[in-house]
Amino acid sequence: MKTRMRIALILASILFLSWGLGLIFYPEASHKLISQGTYDSVTVRMLGGSFLGWVAACLVAVRSPGREIVCAISLATLTVSTVAIVLMFVDGNMPAQDTTVVSLIVAIGSATYLLVFGSQLGKKTHSGCEAACPGVTGA
Repeated sequence: MKTRMRIALILASILFLSWGLGLIFYPEASHKLISQGTYDSVTVRMLGGSFLGWVAACLVAVRSPGREIVCAISLATLTVSTVAIVLMFVDGNMPAQDTTVVSLIVAIGSATYLLVFGSQLGKKTHSGCEAACPGVTGA
């Protein structure tokens, strides 16, 4: 089960890495994929940075797939996906293009899988950060 969870986490990492790098290095082009609103370079790049932070969390979970971190990543992804669904299909402020819809499907699928099967993981007695960063201890 851990191997399949790691695959789902890597898939999510690839998705968020692609969006994060695109939003940071190609902000105008990426903005057109996700918004019909006014372009703001700082906001677009900050969203890209947030996605790269998400990648870091996913990679910590790949290294040490504890129930808490996997469920947190899943719930956060489902929250962002729900907002995207509302923006796309209710408000109409986010274009429903192939790229965004496929990304949304991948995000929801991997998050749901991780949420369902992540809850079956044994409870970790240490955090994923300790496993990913040996020698670093919490206060």
